[in-house]
Amino acid sequence: MLKACLTLVPSGQQTFVATGTIKAEVVQTCIVTLEPIKSRLDIDVDIVFIPAESACGSSEASQEAELDEEFEYFADGKIDIGEQVAQQLGISIDPYPRKKGVKLGAVEFGKKPEKIKPFAKLATAIKAKKNKDKR
Repeated sequence: MLKACLTLVPSGQQTFVATGTIKAEVVQTCIVTLEPIKSRLDIDVDIVFIPAESACGSSEASQEAELDEEFEYFADGKIDIGEQVAQQLGISIDPYPRKKGVKLGAVEFGKKPEKIKPFAKLATAIKAKKNKDKR
């Protein structure tokens, strides 16, 4: 489920502000148990849109937007709100979802590897040669 309720209003010369909320229900895979995890997200949105042309020069719109934490450029008089909703959702989703109460160390992935002894055969060969020389 994804529901975005945003209001886009003009703010200053060629500047627009989108405010509102995004509500989503997502299903992700637990990084430990690989089981599905459902979660709900409530995201507050406050984005300032400035014309892409203002990126080249120093205009009133770009100076106003730089005061805000988050701003986006738009071109040809078009603002892609759907793209912004997707971006906000993408950065709000937990990148490493974990089921409650599960710790990464609690799961074993097969048997423990044997300790590798790279010079064991060499040591055996040296001992065999010494025993042979003693005879």
